[in-house]
Amino acid sequence: MARQPLPKLGKAATNLRGGCLLSLCVQGLVQSASVAERNLLADASRIAERCGRTCKGKAECRRAVADGLRALGYDAAVCKSRWEKTKSYPAGEHEYIDAVVGDGGRLIVEVHFRSEFEVARSTKAYRAALQALPPLFVGTSDRLGKIVSVVAEAARQSMKKKGLHFPPWRKPEYMRAKWLSPHVRTGDKSAATPSPAASATATAVSAASFSGEFELLFGMNRSGVSPTPGEKITVVVSPWRPTEEAASKKQQPRAKVVTGLAAVL
Repeated sequence: MARQPLPKLGKAATNLRGGCLLSLCVQGLVQSASVAERNLLADASRIAERCGRTCKGKAECRRAVADGLRALGYDAAVCKSRWEKTKSYPAGEHEYIDAVVGDGGRLIVEVHFRSEFEVARSTKAYRAALQALPPLFVGTSDRLGKIVSVVAEAARQSMKKKGLHFPPWRKPEYMRAKWLSPHVRTGDKSAATPSPAASATATAVSAASFSGEFELLFGMNRSGVSPTPGEKITVVVSPWRPTEEAASKKQQPRAKVVTGLAAVL
């Protein structure tokens, strides 16, 4: 018996299948790949949910999450990335959070991850993929780059089907630049912790009671280290004592001066 050919899928069924495949692809990429990622995701999500009720704006919420993670012992900070203009996309800057965990691995924390990919008049397939994205992302830069490439390309196809112009700031290269460009990390512990030299306090010594010797150092730099250790003078100091002349004057009684009628009598 001859095998019957499979019926062709309609346009709606094809779009539905494409949307499901896209959602499954995104879901596979957003899954936490390590215990450190899962723990950081749970802590950051809990802080963001608590701060979301009181924070005004994304920047304030981002700082609150970074502060909360540091309070829990994470080496977390707000990062600001910048990138230059190219032929395909404009220059820009972006802020996010990173955390150094374990043996020095760097994890990116984007508090408003899903909202970064929202577009107007999207297709059902793209909306399904968007819902597969977590509101808050925690992961490595490598995994983040793969997610951005898939979702940004899906956004391009969605806007093309809707007959909309695909702006350069929606391109995968521009979206990846937000998190993968050179960045400046703020709130480092090294910047907040003063050096021992800066926190040292001087001890007052009374010249009248001090006895002993000390060294005068010349050419000392700001770090407290003399570039020429050999240039030093030892000074011997003993307690102050009055001279014999001053002591004799102090011991002699003063003559009593009598004036008036008492002087005549």
